[in-house]
Amino acid sequence: MGTGDNNYGIEYEGLSLVSTSGGITLIGNGSTSGVNSNIGVDLAGIGTITTSGNILIQGTAGGTGTGTGNIGVNVLTPVQTTMAGTLTITGMAGNGTTNNIGVEVNNVGVSSVDGALALTGTGEGTGTANYGIWITGSGSVTASGLGSVTFTGIGGNGTDTNYGVLLDASTSETTNSGLLQVTGTGMGSGNDNFGIEFLTTTFGTGTGDIILMGTGSSTGVNSNIGFDYELASTIITTGTISIQGIGGGNGTGTGNFGTNLVGATVTSTAANSVTITGTGGSGTDSNAGIVMQNSNITAMLGSVQITGTGGGTGSNNIGVAITGSTLILALGALPTPGTLTIQGIAAGTGAGNIGVAAMTSGGVITFDANLTIQGTGSGPTGQGVLLSGSGAVSTNNAGNILIESLANDLEMDLNLNTRGGTISLLAVTGTANVNFNMPGSVVAGTDFICAANQNVNIGSMVTFLLIGDASFIVDQATPLSVGTGQFINNGTITSPSTPMNLAIYAASGPQAPVGFSPPDQIVFGNLNPPMATWDQTLPPLFLASKYSTSYQDGGPIHGPGFGNSYVPGNGVFGSQVVWYKFSLFGPTPPLPPFVPPGIPLSSLELMGINADVAERYFLRRYHYCPGFPCIMIAECMNCCNE
Repeated sequence: MGTGDNNYGIEYEGLSLVSTSGGITLIGNGSTSGVNSNIGVDLAGIGTITTSGNILIQGTAGGTGTGTGNIGVNVLTPVQTTMAGTLTITGMAGNGTTNNIGVEVNNVGVSSVDGALALTGTGEGTGTANYGIWITGSGSVTASGLGSVTFTGIGGNGTDTNYGVLLDASTSETTNSGLLQVTGTGMGSGNDNFGIEFLTTTFGTGTGDIILMGTGSSTGVNSNIGFDYELASTIITTGTISIQGIGGGNGTGTGNFGTNLVGATVTSTAANSVTITGTGGSGTDSNAGIVMQNSNITAMLGSVQITGTGGGTGSNNIGVAITGSTLILALGALPTPGTLTIQGIAAGTGAGNIGVAAMTSGGVITFDANLTIQGTGSGPTGQGVLLSGSGAVSTNNAGNILIESLANDLEMDLNLNTRGGTISLLAVTGTANVNFNMPGSVVAGTDFICAANQNVNIGSMVTFLLIGDASFIVDQATPLSVGTGQFINNGTITSPSTPMNLAIYAASGPQAPVGFSPPDQIVFGNLNPPMATWDQTLPPLFLASKYSTSYQDGGPIHGPGFGNSYVPGNGVFGSQVVWYKFSLFGPTPPLPPFVPPGIPLSSLELMGINADVAERYFLRRYHYCPGFPCIMIAECMNCCNE
């Protein structure tokens, strides 16, 4: 009791407190009438507190609301259980202004062997730095055997920097085979009220799983981050790793990230997964779901899953932002290669709301694992996926790549390559385009498909090396009628195959290809324009079902697509193949200068494309008729027999 300062519930200053096999229980309450440092339980001895049984330490600080340092449990003495006993420390901070902390471990170790170790702290105070749990100095919290370690912290409801859990620099939090879990909730009406502030030097397990869950203050204004990982910290285990951050914010501020990783190293060294999720908080601008800067994320033999959702009503509310030298790796090999998946959803009506923005000199790389990047943009200029920088998106062996914009454009401005896998690039919603603007290269080790609801634009500094069959698909926004979609190649497209196995699908044109020249919606660039168009599928009535089916989730990663709706080109006639699309159900389409015998005008109108005419022309001109299965169409008999 007392009205002043330093009115402790329990003050321990002994040489040691030991129980051979029994439990140890310490419960203390600081003075509620005091001002400063009215601590519930203060452990300041020069020895240790140890037992092979259970330890329970529970402290409730006092304070009138005007002071500081009212700590629930202040640990300045080593505390340990030596066998299977549990170790539980629970602290409730007292009422004050600043530095009113639930549980503080300062420069000493708290440890168990096979028993569960749990720290639970709640901060209080009207000002700043009212933490739920604070591990500082060279403090450590460890379980060396089968035991688990859990932290649960809630910050005080003050103004700024009221963290749920603060793991300071030079501290250590580890387990051997048990779970290592941290749950933190920031509080406060101002700025920088993080759920978890992660500055620790050593954090990991031997074989145990790691779970980190942080939530920023929902009543704060700016930078109320769910999980904030700064400095050159390391998270490592052979188990699974799960990181989850939920940004706070009252709707008026900025920078309320879900998960913020700066200089982070996150590694699972065995056949287990790394999962990182983030949800941006409520605000106006720059409330990203996940931000990764100069970080390394690695699953040596398992999978990596990164999922971010932006928050906010304004601009630059990115789902997943990958910047600096960040490197993301999934290095698993066949027969169990794992996967690498990045998914981002933007928010807001302003500019720069990008689903997944990878602007990195590092890269996103797998070995045999399939690599998927999917993004949903928001607002008028927010791309679904923006990949730029000097880094690369690549699979180094058999892995396939799928990059898909689920809303707005797909922008490719960095190197993209596979050694033995396929590449699928999709932007097939609304008026989405696929744009290649970077000074760099695209190397497809096997088949390649790029589909856009509107245009495919290839810039002058872009080089393609298409080793397998390849297809570009445009104008998917209007699959049953002529649209405005364009294929524009100002770059360099090459292939080791002769002829090039390239097909350009649904290239719509307002007029017939008179003389079999391409319509004005195609710019071939370095490609030799095809002499005509044709279609492998006979009868040509199949074309109606082909063009009426949008290319969705194609490729071997997400089901049918490759080889179904749109077949990669095969270089017939010594050049790429182009299908020109006309209205399937509109008026009679324009015709070339001749009408083959036996083909009624109604058939041409129904099939809605001049491919049949061009095919017969080439069959006759180049004598492909012998052995060709044109008997599938009765009318073709007359054409081929002429």
